[in-house]
Amino acid sequence: AADNEAFGKNIEASRLSRSGDWVLKEQLYDKWIQMEFPVLWILGKPGTGKTYLASRILSHIRQNSGLASFFYIREGMNTQHTPEVILKVIAYQITRLHETYRERAVGVCKDGASLLIPESIWENLFVKPFSEEATKPVFVIIDGVDEATPHNQELVVQLAKKLSDLRSTTRKYPVIQLLLLGRPDLEYNVSNEWQGEKR
Repeated sequence: AADNEAFGKNIEASRLSRSGDWVLKEQLYDKWIQMEFPVLWILGKPGTGKTYLASRILSHIRQNSGLASFFYIREGMNTQHTPEVILKVIAYQITRLHETYRERAVGVCKDGASLLIPESIWENLFVKPFSEEATKPVFVIIDGVDEATPHNQELVVQLAKKLSDLRSTTRKYPVIQLLLLGRPDLEYNVSNEWQGEKR
């Protein structure tokens, strides 16, 4: 968690002022911020500034009092950066920003069995807590999805699809907004999961 936090601070400190501001004016980004749909993908070639864009979006949400958390999957760390680790680190960040959530998360953590697999972590630390009335929306940013192992990439894409399906049936809950950034080759996984859908 500390490593992810430090990396995020370094990116923010080295980001040029106004760098990435263009994304804030994009119609799709605006619709995502307004919660018209839950999952936004930003795909780009290596070295095109996706990580700086993730940092800009994170600071934009936080400047506007939004609840935002992040994870940067990095090259060479892909075996440690599993969906379990990513989700737990993100949940830990949220506990430091949201007191009610912290109490809820502590309860979930006491029942260790609910934290063994990514699907169950996602359900218990994200979907359930953010499906309650009057819960503040959470914005989750995961950068470098393409750096994960192929199996873990698939798991992340599947969680995103489940969130998209949930929101298309329940309309309002869970109030989770997911932003995923990665290289264009992710398009293959994404297209497979969202096959034949207009969204």
